[in-house]
Amino acid sequence: MSERTAPTPARHAGGESAPRRISVVVPTRDRPEALARCLAALAGQDVAGLEVIVVDDGSRDRGAVEAALGGPAGPAGASPALAGARRARLLRTPGRGPA
Repeated sequence: MSERTAPTPARHAGGESAPRRISVVVPTRDRPEALARCLAALAGQDVAGLEVIVVDDGSRDRGAVEAALGGPAGPAGASPALAGARRARLLRTPGRGPA
């Protein structure tokens, strides 16, 4: 049996480890309560470099989605509920429903 080893972190030209970046994409449509629970769980994570992208697939009540995000998303869709994330944003799609 071969021994498994962890991957070697990427290094910058100066030799230091590159910062880890993790993106979480959260698709949603007409489920503000589930979205709020998901975002609360993500906000509680202690992960440096966390990026959260919420994709609203045409929810009928846009206000409910914004309420789950902790208030209206600012310019570029930034969410106050995820202020601890490196980047947090809301994207909206026309709403074709499940793939």
